[in-house]
Amino acid sequence: MAVFLMSSVLLVSNAQAAFTLNATRVVYTEGTKGANLVIKNNNEKKYGGQVWLESEADAIPDNSFVISPSLFTLASSSKQNLRIMQTSANLPIDREALFWLYVQELPPALEEANQLQFAMRTKIKLIARPANLVEAREGAESQLTVMVVGNTLKINNPTPYFFAISSLMKGKTEFKDKALSVVQPKKAFQIANNMEFVRGDTVKVTYVDDFGAYKQQTLSVK
Repeated sequence: MAVFLMSSVLLVSNAQAAFTLNATRVVYTEGTKGANLVIKNNNEKKYGGQVWLESEADAIPDNSFVISPSLFTLASSSKQNLRIMQTSANLPIDREALFWLYVQELPPALEEANQLQFAMRTKIKLIARPANLVEAREGAESQLTVMVVGNTLKINNPTPYFFAISSLMKGKTEFKDKALSVVQPKKAFQIANNMEFVRGDTVKVTYVDDFGAYKQQTLSVK
């Protein structure tokens, strides 16, 4: 488990994050020389920052990648380029691996004793993609299947890719579920059939692609 620094104070006057990132996810392709992530400090004051990774799967070590620098300071309106490098050769080759990349703000010391402040933490996905899976990735969401099983919907992902589903739609009715945000490769899961889908219905799946853009895929419910 990663060791990290934390600010213990709470900010009441301004809950807006100081840092913004240039991407909502990072896709790291096996064999590349590295990936970049840029952080900008939008606050008027200098902030410190710390970054680390945690693996989604217990069997895959957190330190399969290294981020440099892991600790930094940013003046107002300045940017920090983070370099992400793979350090492990033991990642899966038949499917993607998922890591969570955390960015922790470290605010400056308070000027007045009566103020409260907190440090925001941002969490995005880092997807490790084997080189042999790159070519078939585009449009792979079309291989998802949705099936009515009792009072639930069974969603099956037969592909080697992680998917991020934003919502399901039946007509103009939209349904969201936290379980849809991380659809694991080569696995199936079930959610409540709150929209009362029946076999033969059409479901519109809104998902997030590698670049953070929202796209739609229409599927037939089985």
